[in-house]
This record gives sequence, C-alpha cells and structure tokens, in this order.
Amino acid sequence: MKKILLLLLPGVESMEFSPFLDIFGWNEMLGSKDIHLELCTLEKEVSSSWNLNLKVEKQIRNIELRDYIAVVIPGGFGSYHYFDTIENTEFRSFIQKAKKEELYILGICTGSILLASTGYFANKKMTTYLYENGRYSKQLSQYQVEFKNTMICKDDKLWTSSGPSTAIPMAFDLLEELSSRKNRKYIEAIMGF
Repeated sequence: MKKILLLLLPGVESMEFSPFLDIFGWNEMLGSKDIHLELCTLEKEVSSSWNLNLKVEKQIRNIELRDYIAVVIPGGFGSYHYFDTIENTEFRSFIQKAKKEELYILGICTGSILLASTGYFANKKMTTYLYENGRYSKQLSQYQVEFKNTMICKDDKLWTSSGPSTAIPMAFDLLEELSSRKNRKYIEAIMGF
C-alpha cells in the first residue's frame, strides 16, 4: 500500500488539509483502496487557524520516510504562528530527508514558503499565495526559487499551489498520479464533483 504523510503545523488552515483527508479517505474506502493517508505533527497537539485544536498520534521524529511516497504541507497564517516553523530544525531535517528519498512534496499556499525556507529547493519553480500585493511571492523569492505567478506549479516531484481553493485539485492530481485517471474520475463522481 502506498502511504502519504499530511503534516499539520501550528496555524495550519483547515481548508488546505481537509480535502486530502476526504479525497484519500473516499479512495481508501471506495476507490483503488491502495493509498493510505496518515497525519503527523511536530508535537502531539497542534492549534490550527480559526482555533481548531487537533491531537495527532504521529510526530515527525518517529516517521520513517522511506515508508511513504508523498508529503503534503498545507499552508497557514502567520498570526497563528505558522511561520515559526521556519526556525524549526526538526522540520528542516524532515524536509531534507523527504527530498533525499525522492518523495512527492506538496506545498499548499504558504506551505511553499516553509518548503523554500529550508534552502533545499534553490532554482526550483514554485508558487504561493498570490494576493495581498505580492508580499508572499516576494517572501518566497528571497529563498532563491523561481517564482511562478500561477495557481498550481509542478516542478518534477515538487508541487506547489496558491491558496485554499487549490487544495482540492492538488489532492485529485496526487490521487491520479498515484493511481489512475479512471480512479480519479470515479472518486470525483461519487463525491459529487
């Protein structure tokens, strides 16, 4: 069975992680049934944007990345301490290992800024949140990546997107990549898309 890791960080936005939970949950129950999504955090509890408190059993320090095929980093809000993760050495090491294992690495919205901040994606094409006078694209560009002014950007196994609305198509794209177009279309249909 293929496994995906969904990393929930402090300040994570629910609209950016919930599509992955639902789409891969539906797939595991009614679709190809060969992809399993797991949640992990830096600490056992994480407070998301909008004050949703989550308890997650797996922490990144206990994860063997060679057991996974993809890592998803949903974005979040700085006012909820999302960008504090930039200074977290455990996160940086985790991303370095994911890149070394050649996993698919997805950054949703400001998740791409956390990824770029590690320094492991220099010269890679990336996008991020596109609004607010380009302040996030400027922040992303300071990490020597090639900013693309697009909703979704894929550079080999590094996929980034620009906001909450892109989490659904990114999850479906990953489902198709890891299974088939036919399976994607089936899951879209039974979910009402």
